[in-house]
Amino acid sequence: MPLRSYKATSPGLRQMTRSTFEEITTKEPYKPLLEPQTRGSGRNNAGRLTVRHRGGGEKQHYRIIDFKRDKLRVHARPATIQSDPTRSARIRLLPSLRRQTRYPLLPPPPHVRSPPLTPPTPSPPARSTRPPVEAGRRLSTSVTSETWSPPCSPTLRPIAAPDTP
Repeated sequence: MPLRSYKATSPGLRQMTRSTFEEITTKEPYKPLLEPQTRGSGRNNAGRLTVRHRGGGEKQHYRIIDFKRDKLRVHARPATIQSDPTRSARIRLLPSLRRQTRYPLLPPPPHVRSPPLTPPTPSPPARSTRPPVEAGRRLSTSVTSETWSPPCSPTLRPIAAPDTP
C-alpha cells in the first residue's frame, strides 16, 4: 500500500500521509456481499436533532467480510482488489469453483527486510546419545555395576582438623 506525503506548507500537513490507491482494480462492489449500513445522524427515537454536526455525507454499504476462513484448500484467484470504506484494510474478491464468492482481507505486502515466504530447510538430525549398535550383537539394556560409571566423580579430600591450642 504505497503512501503519498504532502508538501509541508503548514504544520498540520508536515507529517500527513495518505494512501495512493494504486492497487485498487475496481470501484464497484460485488452486490450480493453488501448490507445496508444505518447511521444515527444525530437524532433520537422521536426524530429530533439531539447531536449537532452529524449527518450527510456519502451513503456507505457494509461489505460482508469472511473472517472465519473456514473453507480450506479453495483454489481461487482474486478477481478484484477493492477499498473498503468502513475499514482501512484492502479486501479482495475471491470467486471459487463452488460458486461461493467471498471477501477476505488482503494480507499486507512483505516489507523490504522481511524473510522470504519459503518453508524452512530441514535441519540435520541431532546426534543421538545412544551407543552404536554393533553388527550381529544385541546390546544389553540393563545397567550393571561393572559397566556403569558416574558421569563425574567427586574429588574426596580429607577434612582438616582445626588446630586447637
